Amino acid sequence: MPNLIEKAKEQIQESIVQILFGAIAGLMAVIAAYVGPLVLPVFNSIPNNVLLTLLALSLLINIGLWYYVSHLSKQLRNLQDTKFTKRFGILWDKNYEPHCPSCKNMPSGYQEIKGTPKNRRAQFTCVNCKTTIQLSDQDGFVPLDYAREQLKQENIGYSV
Repeated sequence: MPNLIEKAKEQIQESIVQILFGAIAGLMAVIAAYVGPLVLPVFNSIPNNVLLTLLALSLLINIGLWYYVSHLSKQLRNLQDTKFTKRFGILWDKNYEPHCPSCKNMPSGYQEIKGTPKNRRAQFTCVNCKTTIQLSDQDGFVPLDYAREQLKQENIGYSV
């Protein structure tokens, strides 16, 4: 059931994005229709070599942006294909880096909260989904360095 709700949310988000892009394109067409006649005389007064230079610069910027977006997309696909193992209440990749169990992004804000043995804890905060993730085992408090060392010693396999 939660999976069905998530799919519905994704479809609604995609529909909203499509509607927004359509509205923006329509607004740009209206603006171009009204502004075009005002701008054309200005373009006629600019030398052709300057216009060609601006066009080439715009093309290079767009190509650079396309490559950057492709790079980010590839990184996202790699993250989605990453195998994780769950241990100490958190997901770990093959480099022993922690990841959020909810969204699989790398959490930040690691802190160890000192106190009595029962109140001590180590935790991360996921910047993406705002989840607080505590590092713990059957005995309770587990510091990050200890967790990494345990994983390295056990030479864990990746299942998630």
